[in-house]
Amino acid sequence: MAELGVLPDYEIFMAIPKTAGRDKRGNPIFYKTPEEFEIIGDDGFPTLDDEIPIVSNAFHNWLTTV
Repeated sequence: MAELGVLPDYEIFMAIPKTAGRDKRGNPIFYKTPEEFEIIGDDGFPTLDDEIPIVSNAFHNWLTTV
C-alpha cells in the first residue's frame, strides 16, 4: 500500500537478541571461553550472556538518528 501512496514511508527498528541471560528453565547462562570456563566480570561474578541491553542501546542510538 505504500507504493500506492496511501501510507507514508517510515523507518522501523528491528532486532532479535539471541540470548537473554536465562535458559528456558530460568537458569542463568554466562559468557564462557572456548574451554567452557565462565568469564568473570570486574565485580568478581560471572558475566551473564544477555544481549537485551545491547538491543536497548542500539534502539536508543537509532532513535537519535531518525
